[in-house]
Amino acid sequence: MSPPRVKDAPRVERFGPALPSSTFTGFAVAALAVLAIALLSIALISYRTLKTRAATGEMVTHTLTVAAKLEEVLSPP
Repeated sequence: MSPPRVKDAPRVERFGPALPSSTFTGFAVAALAVLAIALLSIALISYRTLKTRAATGEMVTHTLTVAAKLEEVLSPP
């Protein structure tokens, strides 16, 4: 009598599922939570960067306006 051919049997039939369903569900939830935290962190950093750039642009505009007014006041008539 010959042993059954192991190579032909699918993996799940030979060994069962890779992880129990509750373990796989927990792993999937944890992976999704990490992904959500990463995306929220990137969004927050991007928002703060854009806010800082806008404020910096306003400060540069103000500085150039003040410099132009000073030049106007200090220039000889």
